[in-house]
Amino acid sequence: MEKDPRKFLVIIRPGSAAAALIGTDPDKIFSDMPALACSEMDLSGPHARVKRIPVESSRAGKNGVQAQVIWIAIEDIAAAIEYTGPDKTAGFGSYT
Repeated sequence: MEKDPRKFLVIIRPGSAAAALIGTDPDKIFSDMPALACSEMDLSGPHARVKRIPVESSRAGKNGVQAQVIWIAIEDIAAAIEYTGPDKTAGFGSYT
């Protein structure tokens, strides 16, 4: 079985520009906040660089998108979670 490349979950701040863009096609929803499943994440500058690996149930996933590099203003990110354990209990679950 191939290892899932998604190891970060980026949660977008409600009401932000990123939420307006991503909110229609998130990988997961936390309360009212859209979230993206990502394989890479760099939060070191004024804009975060994330490599999204869309879940199969998202519109991007259903359209066959394999990966998307997205730049998001740091102030639009509510939280970021890094998955490091043997299971996906860090908030990802099945990504749905």
